Amino acid sequence: MTTLSVIGLPDTSASIRIERLMREMATKSDSRRALAFPPHFSLWGAFQLPDDALPGLKSDVERIAQTTEPFSFTLTRYGFYPWRVMYLDVEKSAEVRRLHQRVKHTVEHYRTSWIPPSLRENTHWSPAQKSSVEKYGYQFAGRYFSPHVTIAGNDISQATFDQLKNELSDRVEQIPMTVSAIALIDIADHNRLIHRYSLS
Repeated sequence: MTTLSVIGLPDTSASIRIERLMREMATKSDSRRALAFPPHFSLWGAFQLPDDALPGLKSDVERIAQTTEPFSFTLTRYGFYPWRVMYLDVEKSAEVRRLHQRVKHTVEHYRTSWIPPSLRENTHWSPAQKSSVEKYGYQFAGRYFSPHVTIAGNDISQATFDQLKNELSDRVEQIPMTVSAIALIDIADHNRLIHRYSLS
């Protein structure tokens, strides 16, 4: 069984600026979880599939990339999930929604019924979102899609999270970002990027 995630990758310039912010927030918050991943936004979170299904998934994700043009937006506002995650909000444009829907359709074809334990145990979902998590195994599927670039993970103390939330709520960044590729990450292998597919 393989545990993967599908992510969108920024262009090099945006990636450098995002990583600089991630390191700044890691220093301020003593968070290291976000630094375990390359700068990205998730198109689909952790899911499992049988090992023999991996070639088919790779082929289908490559086809998505080959038929998707690069698109751009600007990262500006900070956001804060109640499970102590800080992020930069990604504009929910038609392009990013369409890409998510295509990835959703593909992952649904291959994934098992496994749901990450952290999602099962999370108490922040509304009843409707909990039902969606149970159906899709992902908290941001479909109507709940919430594209974002995580800059500090949920290994922050509540006090530090609250302090940074107060500091950053009015702070605005200007980071132009072009989505230049999508990729598969192997969650079980230290978030190793196993394949990158350039958008055409």
